[in-house]
Order: sequence, then C-alpha cells, then structure tokens
Amino acid sequence: MAASSKDDQIIEELHRLKAMETSVFVVHVEPVLASRIFVHAKRLGMVSHGYAWIVTSKSMNHLHNLKDRSSMQGFIGFRSYNITESKEFGMLQLMNFITQMVNFEIVNVLGIEGERRVGFWTPTGKFTNKLSHGFAHGRHLFSSSTIDEDLETIIWPGGISTIPKGRMMETSSKILRIGVPLKNGFPQLLKVDHDLETNFTIVSGFCIDVFRAAMAGLNYHMSYEFIPFEDNSQNSGETNNNLVYEVYLQIIVVDFTLPYTDMGVGMVTRLTPKDSRNLWSFLKPVMPGLWLTLFGVYVLTALVIWLIERPALVEKQTQQSNGQI
Repeated sequence: MAASSKDDQIIEELHRLKAMETSVFVVHVEPVLASRIFVHAKRLGMVSHGYAWIVTSKSMNHLHNLKDRSSMQGFIGFRSYNITESKEFGMLQLMNFITQMVNFEIVNVLGIEGERRVGFWTPTGKFTNKLSHGFAHGRHLFSSSTIDEDLETIIWPGGISTIPKGRMMETSSKILRIGVPLKNGFPQLLKVDHDLETNFTIVSGFCIDVFRAAMAGLNYHMSYEFIPFEDNSQNSGETNNNLVYEVYLQIIVVDFTLPYTDMGVGMVTRLTPKDSRNLWSFLKPVMPGLWLTLFGVYVLTALVIWLIERPALVEKQTQQSNGQI
C-alpha cells in the first residue's frame, strides 16, 4: 500500500483483512501511512481482544514523535537499538559499521501510558532481556547474562496477557471444502473409495495424510470436508478446469495448494554383474549426443589453437633453416 493511499482505500483494505478472519498483522510501511492505518483499525474494532499487531523498525523507528498513541494500545514494535552508554562508544560504532550488526529493541506500546521495553533481538536471532558488550580479540561482542532469560510479559490489545490465537474463532463458522479428483493414476498419492453400504466416501493417500497433519498442527479448529469430483473428460487438465469453473460459479475465492513433490516418475535399478564388467560402462552416465558434442568441442579447440600458433611455428622453422644454411 502506497504512502499516498486515501482513507477510503485504507478502510477497504482493513475490511478485506478483517473478513479473512486473521487476527495477527505485521506492519511494514512508511510511518506516515502506519499512523493512519492504526487510527482506522481502532475505529473498525481491530485493536481489541484477540488481535495482535507487530510493527517493524521501518515504521517503529519514527513513531516516537507520534503524540496520540491510543490507537496502538497493545502493539509490539521492533526498533533499532545501539549501545551508547560506554566509554568505548566510538570503537563500538566503528565495529558496528564494519560488521553491520543491528540489535532491535522490542517494545510494548501501552497506548497513552507510553511504552515499555520487553527485551532485545540480537543479530544472532536470539531474544534476551539484557544486552552486555565488550571486546574479545578485537571484535565487538553482544551477549546476554544468561541463556534462558525470560522476556517481559506482553500486554496485548484489550489489556490482556493471553497470546492471540492468530484467528478470530468467534467468526470462524465456515467449512473448508477441498475438491479431490476421482481420476488419479497413483493411488498411493490420492485415492477415493465409496462405501456402498454406508454411502460414505473415504479419501486416503499421501497427499491427504500431509493435509491432515498440517491441519492438526494448527492451534485452532478448522472444519473441512473432501468433495470428490469427476466428469467425462479424459484429460486431467480439463477436469481441473471444470472443477475451478463450477466452484467459481458458487464462490469467489478459489485457492490451490503449492506442489511439494517432484514432478515425473523416477526409478532406481541395480546394475547386473554383466553390465558392471563391461569395459565401456563408464560411458553410460552420459548420452551419446553429449559425448559427440564434447569430442567436437575438443577438436574445434585444438584446431583454433593450431591456427593461432601456426604462423609462429612456420617463422621459427624458417629461421632455423636460414641459420643452418
């Protein structure tokens, strides 16, 4: 979203995000735009219980001049942090410039009451509530006093300390519908069986196991169902197109899973003793066409070198002949 976006554009985008039932937002925009987003988000009820807002240093580094922070109550901000209270500050600045190691101060905005420090995030990816500094072998080192130091408790929007779930459960009444094709050449990946006695469709296979494992890893419940799909087309591509078209006639949002398996079929076989004793077996890993190409490149390279060196060779032979005469 551009910094020049109008208020109605910001409100429209916030409505879209709210309709997605997602409650955790990461803000990485210009400070001028960020302050406007926060004001409209509060008016829409998106700065309340169940929501979480995380502001990156791009916005947080310049929001300290913001007079009204009531719309940022419960926000978490990452702000660039440099150690200045040190006699070796000049050398520390030099070492920071060389290593380009940036620490981030994690702050919890408390609205009109100001903010408080939660901890730090070091360049090594470690969270700690205290930074110490020193020199060892000419290098600037950052370390925490203990490894397992706890961060300060975060007060989230709504004045609670309970970590938001990441999804607004009270509005999550929709059922996720997954279309699965009945025609599939590999039942190990996807198989659809229909029990005539119970009139129940059983969907199984590796793809289904991966999906169920991913759903089980969520920290909230999501209802879903598998919907078998079949048409008279012999082309799997046409089948998928027809499925998407029929879904589009009923709903607007259609999404696809990302591929997580290699395309194609591969087979690993063991060489027979007869093949392993073949003198020319070392040629088999490379196709004959590639061997011919390599041989042609070798001959062409040798010919070019010979043409370049030939005048010098002829001149040398001529000089030797004149010397003998």
